[in-house]
This record gives sequence, structure tokens and C-alpha cells, in this order.
Amino acid sequence: MKKLITMIGVSSVLLLGCGENAEMDVDAEEDSQLVLEELESELQVVNEEVETLENELSDKADEIKSMEKTIEKLEEELAAAKNELENNQQEEDGVEEVAEVKAEPEEESDKDEESTEEVEKEPTEVAEETETEVSREFRNALGTANNYLSFTSFSKEGLKDQLLFEGYPDDAAQYAVDNVETDWNENALQKAIDYLDLTSFSDQGLYDQLIFEGYTAEQAQYAIDNLP
Repeated sequence: MKKLITMIGVSSVLLLGCGENAEMDVDAEEDSQLVLEELESELQVVNEEVETLENELSDKADEIKSMEKTIEKLEEELAAAKNELENNQQEEDGVEEVAEVKAEPEEESDKDEESTEEVEKEPTEVAEETETEVSREFRNALGTANNYLSFTSFSKEGLKDQLLFEGYPDDAAQYAVDNVETDWNENALQKAIDYLDLTSFSDQGLYDQLIFEGYTAEQAQYAIDNLP
């Protein structure tokens, strides 16, 4: 009886041991399956990254080919430009040689022209000497006359009176009004316009006012005839 009980106990222990081993094998198999799935997932991600990199590499290769074509085209254009520049330089050299050949017969005519210019310079030199002989006060009077005419209109007589009022001597004032560059007719016209901007005038009244300002009869009539 004791032996039977002992054998049953041993059998139970063996059965329990086998069950635990079976459970462990199942757990190990499940763990292996999970690891395998994770590895497959990671492998898929890696494959996708590799595919993306291959696509990018292909795009870069296309860009490189395009750039190589562009560089090749630029090199051709540069070579053509160099050839054109060399041709232009050769043409310029040829033109210079022709000009030098033509210049030789012209040397004698240039000498004749120089002698003619020397003769023509003599009156100019005389004029320059005459200009330097004008006194400083005469030049100043002329400058003052130009300044007045730059901002308002004057008759020749009125401008001379203004210069006398400024203290210039009569001969300096006369020199200034005789040599100032201006159109006295246009001065009369502008003076008439200035008067009409201030007030109304009849033609006769405006004519008389211009005569009073020192304009000549011809200048006053020019102003009346050319009013806008």
C-alpha cells in the first residue's frame, strides 16, 4: 500500500513537471513570435528608408546630369565669346593699321592746319588780353547786372540806374548794361506780365508804365503785342 501511494506521488510530480515545461515552451514560442514580428517591422522601416534614399539619389543624379549639361553649354558660349572677341580684336588691329597708313599723308596737311590755327589764334589772344584789361569794378558791375536779371526784369536804363544806386561809377554801369547777355524785348514782356499779375491795365496804360520804367517805345510795343 505504501508503495502504491509512493508511486502515485511520484507520478503526480512527473505530470506536474511536464505541464510546467509545456507552459514554458508555449511562452517561449510566443516571445519568439513577438521578437520576429518586431524584427520584420523594423526591417520594413529600413527597407522603406533605403527606397527613399535610392529615390533621392536618383533625383540627385538627374540634377547632376542637368548641371553638367548647363556647364557644357556655358563652356560652349564662353568659347564662342572668346572667338568673337579675338575676331573683333583682329578687325580693330586691321582698322588701326589702315588708319596709320592713311595718317601718313595727312601729316603735311596737319602741319598746314597748325600754321592756319596759329594765325587764327592771334585775334583770340588779342581778345583775351582786352578782357584782362577790363578793371575789376567793371567785371563786378557786369556780375551784379547778371544777378539782378536772374530774378527780375529790367529795362536797360532801369538796370543802369540800379547799378548807379549800388555805387558803381557811370562808366562801369554803362559797360555792364552794354555787355550783359539779355533780350530787352523779353524783359519788357516779362515786366508787363508781372504788372498784370498784380493789377489790371489797359494796353495804353501798360504801355505808358513800361515807358516810365525806361523801356524804349519798340520794347514796350513788343510787350503789348506779345502778351498771352
